[in-house]
Amino acid sequence: MSSDPILSLLKDFRYNVVRLPRTNIKPLQMLQKEGNDLIFIGNASNLFTAGATPLPQISPDDPAGFINGKRSRDMKISVGLNILGGIIGALGGSKLGLTAKYNQASTAAFEFDDVQVNNIDTIELSKYLTGAKVNTNVGPPATLLEADKLFIITSTVKSKKFTMEAKKSNGQALEVDVPVIQQAVGGSVGVSKAGDSSSKVTYSGQTPLVFGFQAIRLVFDKGVFKTFEQFKADAGAMKDLDNAGEDGQEQDEAILQTDGPFANVFIDPEDE
Repeated sequence: MSSDPILSLLKDFRYNVVRLPRTNIKPLQMLQKEGNDLIFIGNASNLFTAGATPLPQISPDDPAGFINGKRSRDMKISVGLNILGGIIGALGGSKLGLTAKYNQASTAAFEFDDVQVNNIDTIELSKYLTGAKVNTNVGPPATLLEADKLFIITSTVKSKKFTMEAKKSNGQALEVDVPVIQQAVGGSVGVSKAGDSSSKVTYSGQTPLVFGFQAIRLVFDKGVFKTFEQFKADAGAMKDLDNAGEDGQEQDEAILQTDGPFANVFIDPEDE
């Protein structure tokens, strides 16, 4: 099992962990695998022409009981702050000065609450694909489909709230000044104590961020749907085009190696 604490938390449920949680990952999106990156190609409705069976409906938000209340293992504070910085940025806040607020910390851990899941029915998807025709006018995506290089997202997990607890090198919980952190990250991100603890801080926003997804490979032969193949939870990465630094350059922590546990998301905001 991977030593990464967040991947270890989700991989038993066959979810890929998004390196930087974001809003625009949804079921029925098509992905192309390039090395360890997953590139957004388009929505299934654009690649196929429906037959008698329509596309399956995406389920409404439903509590993700399998992860609600769970806690990751402790990770290096540098890793924790990279994850937290991405969350805060996606929520519309600023991560400038965040490191200084945790300068006495050695490790961090995340807790997951109020997590929602969205799914599609894969049996209904199979029925749709069996009766659908490939839209050859889309060009390269149709070729990729025939080469079994396209995946489709079937499930996502998301939340508006992310709680982090930091600890000192001696293992003691680090007490943090919530009002000071709130001032640093900005008003668009809610910052509050989690319960009665002064070491657990919850960062929240108005829009849920997707931090995990499941995907399956589509196997076609001469334009005819054959089967699905499950996409392994550590087999690829999705690159986040929104992860730009203050100088407009992409952050190094978003670039993962082939064996990296997180998923970078390559989705243009205009393609949502």
